[in-house]
Amino acid sequence: MANSAVRRIRDVGVTSRRLDPAIIAEALGADEAGPVFGRKGSPASVLQIRAELASRLHSSGGRPALEGANRRVKIPVTDSQWQELEDLAASFSDLGFAPSAGQVASVLLSLALPLAKNEIPRLKKELVSHVSSTEPAQ
Repeated sequence: MANSAVRRIRDVGVTSRRLDPAIIAEALGADEAGPVFGRKGSPASVLQIRAELASRLHSSGGRPALEGANRRVKIPVTDSQWQELEDLAASFSDLGFAPSAGQVASVLLSLALPLAKNEIPRLKKELVSHVSSTEPAQ
């Protein structure tokens, strides 16, 4: 029985300053745990991939398709890369649908491209530095 006269409770007490997780981890001597994709610091994670699949896969009667994907292209991958994509796709079958390995690859690509674009200046700088340090002295 719901009472419409029930008042909402709001905490108006003093809030604590937010702590940086890296500082706490260092103080406790913690090691990073969980899935790691690509280089350290990459925001891609299984949960992010799941959320993207869930939001972009829509059914129109047949196999669910990725919303916004309008081009089908061949991208060369190794057998082991394809197997990893199939395994990852199978791990998402509890979403209420079973995404294909290609759909998972598309989502991974859409998450990785903006990161790669942002890395171009840093990579160029590292490459120039590496080339100049490996050139023989004159």
